[in-house]
Amino acid sequence: MRTRSSDFTVVLNSDATVVTAYRTLHRERTYAQERASVRSRVAAPRRRGQAWFQAMQRSFPFEITIGVARQFAQNEFQVEKLTRDNTDQIMSRLGNRLREVQTLLNGAQRGELSVRDSAGIQWLLTLEEGQQPTVRSLRREQSNASQ
Repeated sequence: MRTRSSDFTVVLNSDATVVTAYRTLHRERTYAQERASVRSRVAAPRRRGQAWFQAMQRSFPFEITIGVARQFAQNEFQVEKLTRDNTDQIMSRLGNRLREVQTLLNGAQRGELSVRDSAGIQWLLTLEEGQQPTVRSLRREQSNASQ
C-alpha cells in the first residue's frame, strides 16, 4: 500500500504494519526528521505549473515527474521549457511513447526496469506490485552513424 502527500511517499507492506519504503522530495532528511518537521537544508521546489501537469498526465499509463517531461521535450523537440504553446504537442507525443513502453514491459510486475522504445529512448521505470509504474528518467541512445 502506498500513501502520498505532496512532500513524501510511504510504502507499506500488504498488512499496513511495516514501512517498506519512504521517499521524499528532500532526500537529505530522514523519515524521523520529516515527521519532526525539521526544515530542509535545500530550498523548496517551485510548485508553479504542477496542477496543469498533473491534469495532463492522468491519461498516461505511468506516473512521471515534470523533470522527465522536460527531458523528453529537450530530447524530442529541443526546447528547454514546457509552455502553453508547446505543451499539447509534447504531451501528446510523450503519451504515445509511454503507451509503446507499456506494451514492451511484457507483464513485468515489480522492480527497476530499463526499456528501449522504437525511437531509441531508454526509459528507467520502477514497478511496485499493485501500483502505477513510475518513470524515473530517460535518455536518448546515441547513434553510431556519426562515428
